[in-house]
Amino acid sequence: MVATPLRRLPLKRALSALREAEGTHKLSSSVSGIAITFRPDGRNERGPINFLARVAPRIAYANPTLPFLVNRIPMPFKPSKSEYRPNVDPNAPVSEEEIARRAEAEKQVPSLTVSFRKSSECEEDGC
Repeated sequence: MVATPLRRLPLKRALSALREAEGTHKLSSSVSGIAITFRPDGRNERGPINFLARVAPRIAYANPTLPFLVNRIPMPFKPSKSEYRPNVDPNAPVSEEEIARRAEAEKQVPSLTVSFRKSSECEEDGC
């Protein structure tokens, strides 16, 4: 099957892809969550975006109670959406808050984290 984002497929084919394609395995009950942090700009590989578009929906379908946390690292060279004003002079000096926000965004590192329960919790729940 061609790797096509699920949202572009007809419903029947999308459900079939969710059930039968690679990555549709039921995860161990010791897995407590999945978190992914990525930059939506072009500075990282397409891997995180492809994971979110193709693999994450299959994992979520096979594991409906598994929480997913998706963090987008803000782009340091663009103003945040709450501060966007179309009539602002682009040559105006940048505020101290904006400089601090950009510096903080530069420090964040893309990552994929799979969380597991403690072994004592697994013994109680029967993981």
